[in-house]
Amino acid sequence: EDDWDPFADPSDTPAAEPPRAPAKPTTADNGGYTAPVALPALPSDIYAALEVTADPSLLLEDRQRLGAPETPKEFAALLDRFFELPACDGDSAALSEALRPIAIACYKNSTFRDDFFKRFLSILENTLENKGDQKHIFAIALDFLWGYLDFKLGRSLPLPVLVDEPVGVQTNGDVVFLFGWGGGTVEDLQDMNDLYRSLSPGATIVRSPCAGADNFGLRVQVALALQAAAKTWADLATAGPKAKLLVHLFSNAGAMQWIEVMKCWKELSGRAEAVPHLDAALPPLSEVLRGVIYDSAADTALNKEAAMVSDVQGVAPYLAQLAQSIHDGSEEGKKQADLRSKRVLMGCLASSSPLYVHLREKPEKAFTKSHSPDGRSLHALEPPAPMQFICSKDDKVIPFEGVQKYMAEVNARPNRKGQTAVRKLVFEKSKHALHKISHKEEYEEI
Repeated sequence: EDDWDPFADPSDTPAAEPPRAPAKPTTADNGGYTAPVALPALPSDIYAALEVTADPSLLLEDRQRLGAPETPKEFAALLDRFFELPACDGDSAALSEALRPIAIACYKNSTFRDDFFKRFLSILENTLENKGDQKHIFAIALDFLWGYLDFKLGRSLPLPVLVDEPVGVQTNGDVVFLFGWGGGTVEDLQDMNDLYRSLSPGATIVRSPCAGADNFGLRVQVALALQAAAKTWADLATAGPKAKLLVHLFSNAGAMQWIEVMKCWKELSGRAEAVPHLDAALPPLSEVLRGVIYDSAADTALNKEAAMVSDVQGVAPYLAQLAQSIHDGSEEGKKQADLRSKRVLMGCLASSSPLYVHLREKPEKAFTKSHSPDGRSLHALEPPAPMQFICSKDDKVIPFEGVQKYMAEVNARPNRKGQTAVRKLVFEKSKHALHKISHKEEYEEI
C-alpha cells in the first residue's frame, strides 16, 4: 500500500475481519453426520503452547470434543458419499458442510488426509486433461489442501520440530534456529543442521518447518524452540560461554515463524516471575541475538503471481508422492506409479495448470496478505543484529525486487542508525530456497 509506514507500531494495524460462518447447507448429503454444538475455545497463547509441550495429550482436547468417523471403514464410507456428490447447483456452502466431517476426521487422524487426497487424484487427473464433471469437488478439495477453509475445528496442530543437542562435548552457549520454507520438512534442513554442527560442535540446533502464521500449532513449535534455548543457557557459568543465538530462515514462511518467535520472546522475557516449563528466564533478545540470515526472503508485499507459484509448488510434490505410493507391489505396478507421479507433478506445475486457474479467482488483497510476513512486526521487533541476505534474481516464488525493497527498509530502520548495512549474496540464477545446494561452496563461505 502506498501509505504504508514500515516502522509503525504493529498494534496500529486494523484487526482483520473475522471469518464468517458458512451458510446453512441445502442440498449436500452428510450421511447422517450432525455437527457438534459450538464449544468454548481453548487457550491458544504462548503459555498454553508451553503447557502442551509438557503434556502433549492436551492437543487431543479439541479433537475429543468433535464428532467424526473413527475407523478407516467409516471414513471410507464417508469418502464414497462425498466424491459422489452432484454439483449442488453451485451451492458451495453445501459442499463445504459435506466436507466438514471429513476435515474433522483428518484433524483427529492425520493418516485420513492422505486417504482423502489419494481418492482426489483421479479427479485431479481428469481436470488436468479437461475431462470429467467434478470440477466442483476439484475446487473445494484444493481449498481444503491449501487450508483456505475454516471449519472451526479448534487449535491447529504443530508440525514436527527436531532439537539437536551436542553429544560428547560441552555446550558452548550457541543456539541456532533453522526455520523452513512452505511445504518443506525438517528433513529438508538436515544439510544445514550438519553444516552448523561442523561449525559449532557444542551448539544446540533447532529445526522447525513452516506452519503458517499466527496460529496455535506454530506457537507450540515456537515454544519447543524457546525451551531448547532456555535449557541450553540455564547452566552456563557466569565466567563461561555466553548465550548466543543465530537465526537462519528460509522464504516468507520462515520470516513468519521468526515474527512469532519475537512476539513470544518479548512476552516471556518481560516477566518478573518464573515461566512454567522454561528451564531458565529468557534474556532480552537484543542481548543474545548474534545474527539473522534471510535465505530467499523476505517480501512483505508479495504479488499474486508469486503467491500462486508458492501455493502450487508447495502441494504438487505431495500429490505426486501420493500417486507414486499407489501400486500393487509388482515392478510393473511401481513403474506405472512412477509414470503417474511424473504426470501429476508436471501437470500441476504447468503454467496452464487448473491449479493456477483456480487460484486466479481468489481476491488479490486477502490472498497476497496471507503469503506475506507482516513488515511492521519485523521492523518493530527485530533487534539491530548483523544480517545476511541470500537471494536470486530469477526466484519465481519470492521475487528479487521484493527482497531488495525489504533490504532497503531494514537499512533505514531507526534502530540500525550507525550500523553496518546488511550483507547480501545475490545469484543470477538459482531456485527458490535451494541456493544451499546449487551454490554450496559460496553458500557455506558466508
